[in-house]
Amino acid sequence: MKISMAALKLAVALQLKQEGYVEVVFDKPVEACGKRVKMHVFAEDEIGTCAVVWCITKPSQIRYDRLAEIFDIVEAGLGLDCKVAVAIPISLIGYVDRLIGLTYRVYMLDMEGKVWVHDAAWPRTKILPPIGLVEESSEEVMESRVFPSRQATGNFYII
Repeated sequence: MKISMAALKLAVALQLKQEGYVEVVFDKPVEACGKRVKMHVFAEDEIGTCAVVWCITKPSQIRYDRLAEIFDIVEAGLGLDCKVAVAIPISLIGYVDRLIGLTYRVYMLDMEGKVWVHDAAWPRTKILPPIGLVEESSEEVMESRVFPSRQATGNFYII
């Protein structure tokens, strides 16, 4: 069974919300140097510190030169203090060591809805506290037990 992009985005968004970010947005466009990318998950805390997450669902999407270019655009557009992370299904754990060279953190989602993290500052993989994810109620729509009255789609905001 494959983890969908919608499930990956929602899991990371809920995790960022638990980490204290007050605004979490999907597919936020970032522009710099005449180029534009859409970050899969954008989060901002109360004092304006931001984090962005690029989601990858299959090995063919892991092109290090392209990822480096995307992250350079994000840093130029949002500033060097913006944290850039990657989210992947846990089945791609073999790519973590090379991804951590490009980014400060790699989030991994397992088939049970648990989020694991590999952090550059603490180079060990650990499980994060459960976030009460999810069931897929219809194609590309996830329902959250944490936010039961809300659903996530491509244009969903968690505030």
